[in-house]
Amino acid sequence: MSFMTVPTWNQYHQRILNAHEVPPRSQQTDLYPYVPVRARIVWEQDGVERIETTAYAYSGRLILVYTHDRRNHGTGVWLSVEDAPKLGPES
Repeated sequence: MSFMTVPTWNQYHQRILNAHEVPPRSQQTDLYPYVPVRARIVWEQDGVERIETTAYAYSGRLILVYTHDRRNHGTGVWLSVEDAPKLGPES
């Protein structure tokens, strides 16, 4: 009898090393329309990756960027604004 190997729900998960704690909701401001950014993500195992994505909230010097990646359990990550510069026409 053979058994199919079923991956665990978190087998791909990696911490994002440059992520910040979620600021209190009272200190967050939603962005609409969303702002295009080039985010620098530092994965626990895979290292640095730059992705073009959107920012959809900010809080002081932090910005919430959308991540659609199975390595991150959430749909976003709070980064410093230096790690997610706005994309412009010259980008």
